[in-house]
Amino acid sequence: MYVYLQPFGGFNDILWLINDTLEYCKKYNRILLLNTVNSIYKINFSDYFDFQENNTKKQIIYDIKEIRRICSNYEKYQSKSPIIYPNFFNDKVMDIIDGNIQFEWLKNNEFHYKGHILHLPNYPISEQIIVYSTFGSGEGYPIFKTLRLKDHLLNYCIQKQSIIPKNYLAIQIRNTDYKCDYADYYEKNKTIIHSYKAIYLATDDKEVLKFFVSKRLYIYNFTTYPEKMQNNLHESDVNSDKKIKDLICDIYIITNADNLLSNSKGRFINLVRSCYEEKPSTFQSTF
Repeated sequence: MYVYLQPFGGFNDILWLINDTLEYCKKYNRILLLNTVNSIYKINFSDYFDFQENNTKKQIIYDIKEIRRICSNYEKYQSKSPIIYPNFFNDKVMDIIDGNIQFEWLKNNEFHYKGHILHLPNYPISEQIIVYSTFGSGEGYPIFKTLRLKDHLLNYCIQKQSIIPKNYLAIQIRNTDYKCDYADYYEKNKTIIHSYKAIYLATDDKEVLKFFVSKRLYIYNFTTYPEKMQNNLHESDVNSDKKIKDLICDIYIITNADNLLSNSKGRFINLVRSCYEEKPSTFQSTF
């Protein structure tokens, strides 16, 4: 028995939602089918990440090819009893996976399709697959620290970090959907900022990058910015592969910095701070 999860929101939101749904699966003896191809990032999770913990590996399937195989087999069944929950989707799971069915957002982070709410029932049900989709709303670090980067992704991060001189400062500034007074923050911290010969600036806003460059600092930044910015960087039309690589590269480089400064808001900075402070085994092979 399974829970098919199609997550929405940014990277930290997705991580929290994976963790939360896994807890549900453990409680009701189900396996999580994680489809991030239909997320904002449009990636196959297994192309970039693995789970390190054996118990977690047994509880989650995150390769879209295997998800398609499982769901298509169920959809072939001819049965008088419903197989999919909500029952409306009994013969529509492959349309969901293929993106032919688009969910709509309601208040309280609920999603629906033609009035059919995609939620997790708080009681045991007999249907083989629960279709679930929502935003995340918690801390993503607990699941992030159980991940291991695929070699190509880790090597990408290592190569980018090798460009930066040793003993660098990391500054993280989020200034699209969440605004912060980065100019005032610079003024209050310019003594320590100018004490570093190299600075890695992780920001979603090109204007922030221009501001810090104008201060005659040795700035490094590897973000791919879209020609036309959306509400935030993760909703932009930047190539999916570049988007996820830039994101993980930011976290990796910040984690390895000598110091971290930020006045950003939102839960992503919490994820970044946790990585910096705890040095997760996600990056173990480089320490």
